[in-house]
Amino acid sequence: MMMTSINETYTWGNWLGTFVLIALLYITIRVAIQLVQQYVSSSTTKRNSLKVLKAVYTVYEPLAICILLVSFVLINPIVHGLLLLALFIIFYTVLRKYLFGRLLMFTSNLREGQHIRVRSNEGSIQQLNKLGLLLKTNQGNQRIYYDTIMTKGYTLLRGKEVRQIYELQIAPLKEDQNITQYQIEDKLLTCTFLDWNNQPNIESIGDNKFKIWVQTLEERHFNYLVTLLSEDYQCKAIA
Repeated sequence: MMMTSINETYTWGNWLGTFVLIALLYITIRVAIQLVQQYVSSSTTKRNSLKVLKAVYTVYEPLAICILLVSFVLINPIVHGLLLLALFIIFYTVLRKYLFGRLLMFTSNLREGQHIRVRSNEGSIQQLNKLGLLLKTNQGNQRIYYDTIMTKGYTLLRGKEVRQIYELQIAPLKEDQNITQYQIEDKLLTCTFLDWNNQPNIESIGDNKFKIWVQTLEERHFNYLVTLLSEDYQCKAIA
């Protein structure tokens, strides 16, 4: 009697409506991340906003999947419940890797470009995927699954970032030109090829001159950065 009541209450139409709502919320979060990356001018606001949005995305994705699966079972608890149980058994290892990955993304600061050691594998993170990460080692690319990282642990090798930190000196183009830190920050915000996971550091060295330390997404982008800054300032790299 109770099963019949549930079947009559929750239908495929309800499930489809749930799916559409979840999909719209998912798209909204993804679009919000893109908009913040492209249009937010303040580096501090951008960094904090992206941190919050990516944390929401990390939690929302598995939560959305769980809601859809529970809704699927409610349509026909016996048949769909047994089907879901069978799928869970078949894809247990895949599900384990995925859930460990979501947990790791939420509780750690792992990102592309970091140098880490997992058991005997040491290298730089090339990609962070749904089930594992791609580690570039001296022996070639190694795929390390998240369940291995969670159970065996990892060591973050600080000071071994793959992306080089560049040091630049900024000086006026003209004698009467006055340079401020805010002007330099605004100029850097126009650079789409900077690694904004590591905020540029700007330091005044007196005489209207500044030193900046930045990271670019790729090595070839450094020349673009120098060209861009040279439009408004004297810019030279410090070895």
